[in-house]
Amino acid sequence: MKINKSLIFLCFVILLVDSTVFAQSLTNKPVFETNSIKVVTNDKFPQDLESEIFVGPKGSPYFYAEGKRSELHAATIEMSADGSTSISAVQKEGETNSYALCLFSYDAAGKVVFLVDLNMDGVWDVKRTPTSEQKNFIFLDNHWVAVARIDRLISSNPTAEGLGIRYEFHNGWKTVK
Repeated sequence: MKINKSLIFLCFVILLVDSTVFAQSLTNKPVFETNSIKVVTNDKFPQDLESEIFVGPKGSPYFYAEGKRSELHAATIEMSADGSTSISAVQKEGETNSYALCLFSYDAAGKVVFLVDLNMDGVWDVKRTPTSEQKNFIFLDNHWVAVARIDRLISSNPTAEGLGIRYEFHNGWKTVK
């Protein structure tokens, strides 16, 4: 089962922001192009940092960035031609220099998996599996714990809840007493 870029983007918006977002398409304004590199920016660049960098032939991994003025909001690397695997650094809500690392991919059964490293320490803190029966997990005490919900995922204080237990993220998931 393949996923196209539109579905991944839609899942990304739903999973991270949990609100309605109206996407604006990139105005394809090439600023540099050779046989192996192409740089495309928004027509308002550098005030609008939306841009893409293509390295290699069509279907190769490419880079995408968005933000306003000198503040980068998100940077993504599309690893596959069909957009089914991508990794992004997304700016946390209300913070200027704090990011979460996000990975979209597939598990061994071919189901979509969304992983998040909330403090960019190299450990995935959240796993969401929107195409599986159990959908939300947090990494607590070196193992995945199923939870019913995860809120404020890209805020400075994410929370989770499952089986009547509430969790908060402070450089790692902690049970709230």
